[in-house]
Amino acid sequence: MNGIQELYRLRLAEAIKAGDTSPMMVFPIGEWHSAKYPDLPLTEDLANELIANFEAGVLGTEPVVDSSGRHDTSTPAAGWVKRVYLASYEEGDVTGLALWADVRWTALGATLLTDEQYKYGSVEIGSVVLNDSGETIDNVLRSLTLTNTPVLRLMPGVQNAAEKQRDVVTLSLSEITAYSSTTTEDDGGPAAAHDSSHDSSHDAKVSEGDSAALAEGEAEPKGSDQMKTVALRLNLAEDAAEATILAEVTKLSEHDAAETKRADAAEVKLGEVEKTARDAAVEVILSDLIAGGHVSPGQKDTWLKLADAAPEQFDAMAETAKQHKIIDLSEHGTGGAGESDLQYGDASIELAEKAKARAAADGLTYTAAEKIVLAEQSDLAERYSEFRMNPRKGA
Repeated sequence: MNGIQELYRLRLAEAIKAGDTSPMMVFPIGEWHSAKYPDLPLTEDLANELIANFEAGVLGTEPVVDSSGRHDTSTPAAGWVKRVYLASYEEGDVTGLALWADVRWTALGATLLTDEQYKYGSVEIGSVVLNDSGETIDNVLRSLTLTNTPVLRLMPGVQNAAEKQRDVVTLSLSEITAYSSTTTEDDGGPAAAHDSSHDSSHDAKVSEGDSAALAEGEAEPKGSDQMKTVALRLNLAEDAAEATILAEVTKLSEHDAAETKRADAAEVKLGEVEKTARDAAVEVILSDLIAGGHVSPGQKDTWLKLADAAPEQFDAMAETAKQHKIIDLSEHGTGGAGESDLQYGDASIELAEKAKARAAADGLTYTAAEKIVLAEQSDLAERYSEFRMNPRKGA
């Protein structure tokens, strides 16, 4: 599926609004069964007859999609049927043929569907007496209705029906893509594109020799059924010129690209905000660990790198570190007026206790631990050096 086709499907999947046109499955072709209709043959011949009678205007009015949920056409309209046609559908791994209707929704219908007051559709097929001749015509699409209890529960919901359609959407947009890249008949332009897609379009819907009601005919693309479908889905007049349709598709494509760019920028900004908040939280955690004697100040850079590279591991190790104290911050000895004396009697005692704690925590020998403590804590190293030179002064 090309980019424009994907964009078109996204368009159809959006919430329905007043004036939108979208496909609604009338019924799938097959032999079905239900409690109300033990045998319910919904054949391709029946579908062809309904299409022919619709196109001939036998009903005399546009078929309504009523809002009653029970085929009461006296209730306000939820929508109006603009076109009836056969197209494939796809449900999981199953592909079949179905009768579809393009419905233009009223404000009421859009609200009923968007608010999920109704989800499914149902069809009323019956006879019509012609006003002028009195002739009775059978198999006429009289109306559709919105309902929550369809006879055929295998039909898709109205709002996601477009996702189930295969041939019409894909073929129409393939034509649009072809037309947008060509200009004249001589160099394989629009007319050539239409001719080449004619057979595949026909084969996708019916086998050779079936009713001509399913064929695309010899009309130019602007007036073809497929182009009408595209125009209606884009909320344009069904006879809209190709240039108008292409301009609308281009507009949608540009809008989609802009929305994607804005979303990407917002995601980057959110990531920056989250990282700033995380970095601040890490600083608080480390400050608490250092203040509590669980992590030495010299280890801060290592812990910061760990927090950036492996946040979950950092959190786990921080929780573990809280259970152990590697630096004794309680008072020792008689002490003097110096800052270190509030914690230790002299530098040698401070070094000894810190080295012991480091050796126990890291599984080192006392000598190795002592060297690490002196290398990491320059202030202690300086005071310890002074203590060794003048023990009385350091005491």
